[in-house]
Amino acid sequence: MHERVDRLDMWIAIRGMINQKKIFLWIQETVDREMREANRVGFFCCRVRRITCVQWAVAGDGSVVKVVQ
Repeated sequence: MHERVDRLDMWIAIRGMINQKKIFLWIQETVDREMREANRVGFFCCRVRRITCVQWAVAGDGSVVKVVQ
């Protein structure tokens, strides 16, 4: 199951990932794999300033989360 989070929580999660020096490519691959398994459409935008374009991302604990649009 995917956890629903609001944009503020998503921003904190992404900022936390940057602080942890996570690699965006690894995040993209993880999200793509998760979406293929779920057979659902989504995307990850690595331009964190355009937070509204983020639908899927990986939380600090490695779980995939979906942003509530």
